[in-house]
Amino acid sequence: DQIIEMIRFLNNDPTVSGIIVQLPLPKHLNTKKIIDAIDPKKDADGFHPKNIEKILAGESRLYPPLVNTVLHLINGQNINLRGEKIAILSHSKIFSPVMLKALENEGAQAKIVELKSSKEIKESDIVIIALGKPGCLTGDMIKKDAIVIDIGITKTETGFKGDADFESISMVASAATPTPGGVGPVTVAMLLKSTLDLANNSSPS
Repeated sequence: DQIIEMIRFLNNDPTVSGIIVQLPLPKHLNTKKIIDAIDPKKDADGFHPKNIEKILAGESRLYPPLVNTVLHLINGQNINLRGEKIAILSHSKIFSPVMLKALENEGAQAKIVELKSSKEIKESDIVIIALGKPGCLTGDMIKKDAIVIDIGITKTETGFKGDADFESISMVASAATPTPGGVGPVTVAMLLKSTLDLANNSSPS
């Protein structure tokens, strides 16, 4: 109740352009209820149901920062996404469909697949993985010169590890993001850009 009260206060504050709730929240808190309390016009993280609904309905291309991060990294390789085969490995009910829609909007042949879908992964030009399973994607699972974008990050006894086994992936892929230091810093930059966009789009009340 205290968190929601604070969010409502920020919603009504004209000097506040963007709000983000840092996830994951402690298990005793209702994450959906808290996210839903954010004014969609101040949703810097892009996870409000109304904003997701607009994207999936084709009414908006204001994607969450994480989705923009993936697009930015791919564009950084000067790749035309039209016709590219892309595998999305993620169980997130928010990220996966929005990422899929964003790639389809660019003309890509994208598909949400399971880790056991070895044939589909092997045939993909780009593999996006966010499973939270350290080292589960290895070099022998991808095709030569594929691009791997590793979103997953897990704290282990030996430090933070990504879902991709970077050493073996690097021997096969034409480009791959390391963990840590890959997707994370770019996502922070995209979050700041999202906040700036919200500020520029807001009108004084």
